[in-house]
Amino acid sequence: MDWITLFYVLHIIGVALGVGGATVSDFLFLRSVRDRKISSDEFSLLSSISLVLWTGLGLLIFSGVGMLTVQYFTTGSIAMSGMFLAK
Repeated sequence: MDWITLFYVLHIIGVALGVGGATVSDFLFLRSVRDRKISSDEFSLLSSISLVLWTGLGLLIFSGVGMLTVQYFTTGSIAMSGMFLAK
């Protein structure tokens, strides 16, 4: 497996962790504030899910920088494609 494929896989995993964690976090938060009080168990669960979100964001940043680095060393420049500008 070459480097760019590894960074693509890490990027996709980061997106999955981020989107999945945000969805679950929002659902659990809205469910836990129904009684207008967040218990310590609910707070610890939301904190754990927050760690998943931060891990996903870290993977996205790491893999994005990795993809740009591989592209720079492969082609000698960073192409300003539409996809790159959209990100």
